[in-house]
Amino acid sequence: MSYIMKVIEAGNLLELEIYKPLRKVGIKGITKKANYKQTTEQQQKLNQINSKKHCYRLINANFRAGEDLYITLDHKENLTVAQAFLELKNYIRRLNYYRKKEHRPNIKYIGRTEQAGRCHSHVIIEYIPKEVLKKLWKQGGIKIKTLYQAGNFHELANYLTKEECTGKRWTQSLYLKQPKITRMYIRSNVVEKLRTGRKIISLKRYQEIYKELTFNQITGTVLYFQYTKLNC
Repeated sequence: MSYIMKVIEAGNLLELEIYKPLRKVGIKGITKKANYKQTTEQQQKLNQINSKKHCYRLINANFRAGEDLYITLDHKENLTVAQAFLELKNYIRRLNYYRKKEHRPNIKYIGRTEQAGRCHSHVIIEYIPKEVLKKLWKQGGIKIKTLYQAGNFHELANYLTKEECTGKRWTQSLYLKQPKITRMYIRSNVVEKLRTGRKIISLKRYQEIYKELTFNQITGTVLYFQYTKLNC
């Protein structure tokens, strides 16, 4: 039986998502109708899963642990999310003006403004000296942390895409590097090699850091692997 393998490359991270092609061969318990029509609840869950994955991959593709930064910006009281979001955009403009004076390109960032009581913004940002970040933020408090490697940014992506807070607004810099995604058909013997921990030729430069065997009624995913580049 053939499988579909989706290969995702994002920075030093490599992911493999392996599916059975449901619409071609069928899987017991999955009807043809179920392949095409999902309930609203199922679609919402799938959208949330995909949102977390996309955020996680963007972080890995564009930012470096131990160098780039994660900042939290406090906004003034009684602001709406729209007003706080505008403050964040103005802050980014000031940072870009600083970079322009340094003869450097606009800064890379991913940011979100949300309302959980008082409005605040979370921003993953390319390195800028902390004194500059503090000087150019004039609206409230600011917390600055260096990006950490633990968990390969999974926890950070999950936090940025959480659903509990209302009024969320996203922004990101133009031309962020996108994850490279390719799809291919593979045979069951290749899947078995991966399942038992044997490396296929294209994975010689990588070390496995995570493996999961699941079955998802929505996506049909049966195997998921995560690797990191060696000596990177």
